[in-house]
Amino acid sequence: MCAYTVLVLFCIVNVGNKWTRSLETQPNSGSQIEETALPNTERRVREVDEDSSEFGVVDGRKKTTCPCGMANKDAGRIINGTETQESEYPFMVSIRKPNGRHNCGGSILTPYHILTAAHCVSDEWKKTTPIPQNEIPVVGVHETNKNGTYGQTQFMKVVQIFVPKEWYSRPTRHTHLAGDIAILLLDRQIRFSKWVSPICLTPDFPSITNGFIKAMGWGQTEQTTSSHGLREALVQVLDQSSCNNDPKEVCFKNGPTGTCFGDSGGPYVYVDPETNRYTQVSIVSYVYDKCKGKHFVGTNLTYWYDWVQNVVQSTSKGFQICRKAD
Repeated sequence: MCAYTVLVLFCIVNVGNKWTRSLETQPNSGSQIEETALPNTERRVREVDEDSSEFGVVDGRKKTTCPCGMANKDAGRIINGTETQESEYPFMVSIRKPNGRHNCGGSILTPYHILTAAHCVSDEWKKTTPIPQNEIPVVGVHETNKNGTYGQTQFMKVVQIFVPKEWYSRPTRHTHLAGDIAILLLDRQIRFSKWVSPICLTPDFPSITNGFIKAMGWGQTEQTTSSHGLREALVQVLDQSSCNNDPKEVCFKNGPTGTCFGDSGGPYVYVDPETNRYTQVSIVSYVYDKCKGKHFVGTNLTYWYDWVQNVVQSTSKGFQICRKAD
């Protein structure tokens, strides 16, 4: 029996004073599990993000090497599995198939590069060679069934896909998602604006263990149908010693706001307190035992930072990834 499941869909419903989360482990499988969070858990998670209306908006005391990690927000927000505002996170990408179906999440690295998971573009067991024309990144979109209100939506063309050599190692039950990271190279520049801009990266893993960071994606709603609008939730970062001790990965606690909901390839982000900018530290990758295990696992971007930087520098046409300035 396979112990891993690619992350796909979620559902969070507020019933009375409790939050009930239903999870579907594969699209249209009919296989679901449910968890219920008590009110004290709900309050605890909300308090972590109570000042979120300023995150990614006001300037921090340190600058970034290029504009990144910004957000478009109104005050008085409450999250925990709720739908975001339009273009609230301008670095988000919907990666679609030629038939227009949303398949995976992603994030903008530079005007020419999209970051996602390798299993979004290559079969995790057969290790197939990615086919660029099979992936259509769409930026500046909030709902997957229509374009953005401000004319910001752009459909991009992929000309090359990069995955690390570790992805092609002989797959086993415990290694078939090793090196679960991919970079899509575009044929033309993304037009950046208030509504479309890149995410920040960091070469060093921040001090966020046992804290809460944010995951986002297009998942399943309370009505058990695919969500057209981008959604977000908080997740708790675990110490590696309590998970798998793999430096290439980041573990998250399975709980009331766990990321079994998220689109594969989407970002896990935190707000750097020095820059006040959203900074991506991980990519949504997999979960143990069809969402019933203790942990959710993401690709550790700080482990792959040099690889990402090398790919971008060799194909960037003068652009660079954005990070906190020294």
